[in-house]
Amino acid sequence: MRDNDAYAQRLVEFACELACTVRDDGPAAAAALLATLTPEDRATLPIVMAAMIPVELPPAVLLAWHTGTPTNRQGLQPCGTHAAYNRHKDRGEEPCDACVIGEQIYHRQRYMTTRRAA
Repeated sequence: MRDNDAYAQRLVEFACELACTVRDDGPAAAAALLATLTPEDRATLPIVMAAMIPVELPPAVLLAWHTGTPTNRQGLQPCGTHAAYNRHKDRGEEPCDACVIGEQIYHRQRYMTTRRAA
């Protein structure tokens, strides 16, 4: 790995740790973790994190962990997944926006995987 690659990899790993920290332990713990970075790393981290965001997903899906929309306590896959889309259909419900988008992504990825294999 080149030095730039190692630097980017280190920031990606930090970004993943930060995401888990903010979700699991809250903003104060995330701020404490951010305080361990150098000023250069703090300036570069938002760019690395922005590159990691799946831009095809709407904000409602990306923030579902925070808003609690939708949640489940039965170990079911959350809305925005293929399984949740099928759950809506099995119940005779109209799939929510997150599930419709998740289903589109599922089929696009499946198509791309099948296409590459052929």
